[in-house]
Amino acid sequence: MEDLKIVEPLRLVRTGFQFTEGPIWDAKHKRLLFSDIPANRIYALDPAGELSVFAENTKAANGLAIYGDEVFACQGDAGMVGAYHLETKAHRVVADTYEGVRFNAPNDLAIAKNGDLYFTDPKFGDGKLTQPKMSVYFVPKGGKARMAIPDLPWPNGIAYSLDEKTLYVHPTGDAFVRAYAIEGPGKLGPERRIFETPDHGGRSFPGGDGMTLDADGNLYVTVPMLKQMIALDSSGKILLRVDLPENPTNCTFGGVDRDWLYITASSSVFAVRLNKKGR
Repeated sequence: MEDLKIVEPLRLVRTGFQFTEGPIWDAKHKRLLFSDIPANRIYALDPAGELSVFAENTKAANGLAIYGDEVFACQGDAGMVGAYHLETKAHRVVADTYEGVRFNAPNDLAIAKNGDLYFTDPKFGDGKLTQPKMSVYFVPKGGKARMAIPDLPWPNGIAYSLDEKTLYVHPTGDAFVRAYAIEGPGKLGPERRIFETPDHGGRSFPGGDGMTLDADGNLYVTVPMLKQMIALDSSGKILLRVDLPENPTNCTFGGVDRDWLYITASSSVFAVRLNKKGR
């Protein structure tokens, strides 16, 4: 297996946003979708850098994921996961309550090939929790949410392994990326801590944010406090670090050959070309 390398250095793709998040590549339409949380918008960005608005009034849409003809969105201000049709923009609610109570502020999500999904539900800022804890939930395709991980310190980024037998979760409230064996629908094995954020020094939010995988199963995690994207193998060994001028929030592979790693960071979107393709 070829060592991970940078083919073209980090470049600024677009700037001037309020707070970017949730990048996902829409292969059908050959464009990057990403959220601007305070602006209540999901933007579409084509490879030439042309920007358009995909959706407005998104209720602070954050993490995004595409499944079928829809883009699923964690809509924090509404305490729900919703979905927009990629063509008509029609919106529907996927999950908005657990045991009759709205979620805190869904942050990021991962969808399996069969349509089952997991999402993280922290609560940042001054608002009170609506659920008793900050948790990770499982939603079977077409079904109701059930709790998968009952309590984590600000659970944030989340991703399936390539074979969908492992779930990765990247909290912000501590320094560890966790891996859980998926034993059945919504049933996870004990946590394994595969990576500790370097140089975190006891900061209030020492952990990370969003993550993605490449076609070899390597994990790419964003660490805002370090202003870095860190690539790991499945055991947690560091393969590569990319420094950014702003605090990174999330990342995804895209482009015609899926070898550009797009990174959302505060007011901007950056991209770096690697010798690996996205999953």
